[in-house]
Amino acid sequence: MAKKRKASTAIARPTYYAQPTRTPAPIVRVTVPSPKKAKRRASHSSKGGGGNFTKTLMGAALTTALVGYAEKSGILNNLPQIPIIGRKGTLAVAAYFWSKNGGGQIARDVAMAAAILSAYEFSKDGTISGADYT
Repeated sequence: MAKKRKASTAIARPTYYAQPTRTPAPIVRVTVPSPKKAKRRASHSSKGGGGNFTKTLMGAALTTALVGYAEKSGILNNLPQIPIIGRKGTLAVAAYFWSKNGGGQIARDVAMAAAILSAYEFSKDGTISGADYT
């Protein structure tokens, strides 16, 4: 009988047969939107509306009355005037710049009312009261 071997035979493989270690696959997180209640939308009416227009109209009416009172009482005569646009135009320009620098809604309304009044006077009489054209 043949003599038994003590060591097992192993196949010697070259190093290029070695299995490379795999990098783990990137983790992809999938987010699913949570179920939400449907938002209620306000129904629009075809009639009415105009709440903002009413505020604007009332503001213009009140400030026009304020400019008229200032002219009647002589407060407007104390303002310096710009030669072509008169005292009301000067008030409109001053109120416009005041509204741009933090004057708020009142300054915007005063500027609009003074501009409307000076444009009305100019179209009616051809001059603006307080304007000196010489």
